[in-house]
Amino acid sequence: MFTCFILFKTEYKEHLYAIILTIATIISMVLIARSHIASIDNKEKTLSSYTKTIIKYTWIVISLFSYNISRALISITLDIPFDSTNDRPITFLFSFFCIFWIYYSLYYLFLFVIFYLPEFVNFSRNKKSKTKFYPGTGYHLSVILPSFFIYIALSNVLGINIPNILKTGTIFTLRYEARDSFFCHNRYMFLTEHPDARFILISEGSYRALIPHKDDINVFRLTCSDKEPFYSLNGVVDKDSLILTAIKERANILINDLYLK
Repeated sequence: MFTCFILFKTEYKEHLYAIILTIATIISMVLIARSHIASIDNKEKTLSSYTKTIIKYTWIVISLFSYNISRALISITLDIPFDSTNDRPITFLFSFFCIFWIYYSLYYLFLFVIFYLPEFVNFSRNKKSKTKFYPGTGYHLSVILPSFFIYIALSNVLGINIPNILKTGTIFTLRYEARDSFFCHNRYMFLTEHPDARFILISEGSYRALIPHKDDINVFRLTCSDKEPFYSLNGVVDKDSLILTAIKERANILINDLYLK
């Protein structure tokens, strides 16, 4: 029911619901992981201790990896220099999701190991008794398999909501790191046809214009000039878009040639 409610709200693209329900989903996933580890741990809390140690020593590596991946993604998406992404709030937002996803994937890798290779970890709750290793077949069927299904369901929910949550987070963070006006020809200006546009200063006379369009944000290069309207806008596009545009142009030329014949 929780998953269906998230999907229902996501269908209408209500960003507030997407934020609240995505946060609730992340909290649910963390609680599931903690309760599962506690249920298979022994009285000495050996597994919990190992888990804390692993997180402690991998935190720096995973954080640096996520941070640099986020910086590269933002640099490519916004078409801004890599060095200018180091202290932007949107960088930390992307890094958080990346760190969470890596640790949660490691948790389910652990589930995979104990499902297929339970002999590598002694889950016996009483080491003095000659009981069989824990978890057994019943535990696999009652806990681990449902956990995999929950992981698949919640992963799909996050996969659907992450674009919305990141777009909403981007719009929110841009309020604090981008202006609503730009400076060209010795005066401040704004785009009358796009009053909600935000502008990131790259260098003197060069900006990135972020223009909301429906449920997306279009990125443009804004360059100051000496002729009216004293600026120029050029959309930021990737190689795939350029190839697709070239194919459409050639197709139109071919259709026109065939029509003339």
